[in-house]
Amino acid sequence: MPQVPILTSGGLLVVDVTDPDEASLAGKYWSSGYEGFIETGDVGYLAPFEYETVAGYPLETDPDVIEDFYFDHGPIDVAEYYRS
Repeated sequence: MPQVPILTSGGLLVVDVTDPDEASLAGKYWSSGYEGFIETGDVGYLAPFEYETVAGYPLETDPDVIEDFYFDHGPIDVAEYYRS
């Protein structure tokens, strides 16, 4: 079963996904939402991911939580967390 990383209020999780749409959503979250916000500070990048879930976990869209995660962990290479 494929596994993808997601950021939730509880931190970085690697979750099993069976739906390819959920795996795609997780990828878009990291490349567009998370990175877009971190690079620009524009919360508009997070808006499309509000109330979205992957494997039953809500994606983190609170800018304060995301900034705290980034400051605690620095840049992360989410590709290393994906498993087929």
